[in-house]
Amino acid sequence: MVFFVGYVFSQTDPAPFSYPYQATMPHIYPAVFFAAGQGFMTADMDTIPGLAEFIYKETDVFDTYNIPADIQGMPMSSPAATSHLYYIYSIGWLWRLLGVSIDALIKYALVQRLVIAVLFYGLFRVGLGKIGAFVATIAVCVSPAMLSLDISLRDTGKVPFVLGFLLLSLHLALRPLSGLRLLILSGGLGLVLGIGIGFRQDLLICVPPALIVLCGFTHINKFRPLLWRSASVLLFFIVFFVSSWPVFRKAALEFNQQVSVHTVLLGMSPALDGELNFGGSSYDLFPHAFSGESISYAAINTYARRMGNH
Repeated sequence: MVFFVGYVFSQTDPAPFSYPYQATMPHIYPAVFFAAGQGFMTADMDTIPGLAEFIYKETDVFDTYNIPADIQGMPMSSPAATSHLYYIYSIGWLWRLLGVSIDALIKYALVQRLVIAVLFYGLFRVGLGKIGAFVATIAVCVSPAMLSLDISLRDTGKVPFVLGFLLLSLHLALRPLSGLRLLILSGGLGLVLGIGIGFRQDLLICVPPALIVLCGFTHINKFRPLLWRSASVLLFFIVFFVSSWPVFRKAALEFNQQVSVHTVLLGMSPALDGELNFGGSSYDLFPHAFSGESISYAAINTYARRMGNH
């Protein structure tokens, strides 16, 4: 029902994903080449017929046969792309299966919302009966905010992982657990956060609460509960680091500075700068509506290299 209502609503929107193109299409640009079997790379889009028009949303479909088989491109290496590795992978596989199109992205967004609906139902079931949880889920998932496609796919992508973290944490904290169930839920928690990091690194904020739940809020029906809690924390870390390692390894190529680079390039708002009382800064907030971060990064990086700073 959630998928059907969302799809019908999306067909009434003449301009889905209407936020500025810098927020979505160039960010997943390497997925076009992955869909064509070229791997994650970038190349001069102006040399490929129809690609620039698709990226800048002048057309809704791109034919991957327009990409030459012997094209010479650059491997995907930008901090923004590598820190969202699993997100771009998911788009790449989607386009490989369904074709490179805006309609495929609409279906991707609707599947996101379907997963969110299932997780909301699980959360509501913690405190409500089946009927109450179903009604509450429908009320949330057919609300205007959930139906709108104007929310960035990248930002919506973290929602299932946040809800999954909350659901697993509640099951860990509210129900008595056997040792095996504790280890299964701990591993699942590590996997949810580890994969979620590759969609949005905001999921790092969930790691400390996860450790607090595992260490202090689990009820274990076993002898030596401290030993079982220690084993659950160890398993959580192993699964988390194994699943998130490709993202952190890619980010390490930029010395894990993408967050600070993002902050420096965008600057701080005048209000925040005044509250911190740093005595004034050499930069100010860049207006998102008129300048994309990629443009800012390219300009500053080019200037730095011309000045001999690599």
